[in-house]
Amino acid sequence: MANESVRDGDDLDARLGGVTLRQLAYLRGAARAASFTAAAGTLGVSQPALSQALGELERRLGVALF
Repeated sequence: MANESVRDGDDLDARLGGVTLRQLAYLRGAARAASFTAAAGTLGVSQPALSQALGELERRLGVALF
């Protein structure tokens, strides 16, 4: 049964194309705050780290998010 969970997780990773939950949380925070600086403060990360993570997410998805 434990192996099924691992396989389900692997399948999810494949469908998301390497997108991480952290990146999705950062995207949500930035969208809600409508400001990278405010979102970074709320999320407890630096603004450059947030920008870098969202830039990588944009590259992975092939779209501009902001």
